[in-house]
Amino acid sequence: LELDYCSVLRVYGITATPGPDTSVTKLMLRKLAGNECDFGVAYKALTAVSHLFRFTTAQVLQVMGLFPREYHLEITVNLFPRIVDHGPATVGVGKGLFKMMFNPSELQELEHRLGVLNTIDFLAVHVPPYNELVMDLTCRE
Repeated sequence: LELDYCSVLRVYGITATPGPDTSVTKLMLRKLAGNECDFGVAYKALTAVSHLFRFTTAQVLQVMGLFPREYHLEITVNLFPRIVDHGPATVGVGKGLFKMMFNPSELQELEHRLGVLNTIDFLAVHVPPYNELVMDLTCRE
């Protein structure tokens, strides 16, 4: 897709977007950590500039740790297109970001908002109970 999930801003090419290890991304995380303003304002600021950055799963966990629990789902949805290490680090059934940070009802909402194909752990589809898949083909993925 050329468009981001959360905004109408075009996703930049790999060379134009600061990577997760650049000083710009690290500076942004430090400024967010030292921020003393309201969480709602900080979340809006993060949403406004998130299309300019790429994050590792560890950095998304770091960002989520700076906000109260009620912001975690929204942060995950907003930063999901920017995560560079998809796979077990993000959706793994054991130590994945989704399974560690969200309860079953939140996981169901996250699956609905991001889509089954983005939230399934393909390395564990053969393991019960993760091998019981139900897909509603009346909904567009």
